[in-house]
Amino acid sequence: RDELGLTLACDDGCVLAGRDGVIARVPADAAAVRAALRRVQRAFPDQSALALAGGDRLRYRDLVALVQAVARDERGAPLVPAVGLLASAPAARGSLEARVARRAAAEATVTVAGPPAAAAHFGRLGPQLRRCYLPALDRNPRLKGALVFDADPAGGGALALKPGPAVGDAALRACVRERLQQRGRALPSPAAGVTRITVQLAPGP
Repeated sequence: RDELGLTLACDDGCVLAGRDGVIARVPADAAAVRAALRRVQRAFPDQSALALAGGDRLRYRDLVALVQAVARDERGAPLVPAVGLLASAPAARGSLEARVARRAAAEATVTVAGPPAAAAHFGRLGPQLRRCYLPALDRNPRLKGALVFDADPAGGGALALKPGPAVGDAALRACVRERLQQRGRALPSPAAGVTRITVQLAPGP
């Protein structure tokens, strides 16, 4: 997926940009480029493509090294699954730096009122719930607070979550509730003693 239209243009230094503006200016070395890409991937977890362009002063061996740097991390694990080459990078206008920084710093933490096993079961949902939160931050960069869901004792054997007063973003609430209910269906017993689940949302700078 290429949600951002992500490009990396390198010559004496590198410019990481999306179609809507510059994300970062970094030295043309593997460590700096990888660090910038990790911030982007935290801000946009589904971003999996990058187009790389080399300038006139970039030597061929350095271009090869950059391709290797963006394709795999220091331990050889995949970093960007799809890497392509451009003859020249499109001119980047505007800035995406603040948006990427805000989304990269955003956190979603889960607190469960119930047995420790159930708390651990739902606690692993953090990354998925964070994905629900990121688009909401684009709609409202100051959006924060707690989403509180009480288990419905009349839920017919399932974890029927009844949302309490919470953050005023209907799409965010629906996304979080759906993820929690999906996770709840995997519990070994109907509600496993869960009475309340709180999802705390904290934006970046």
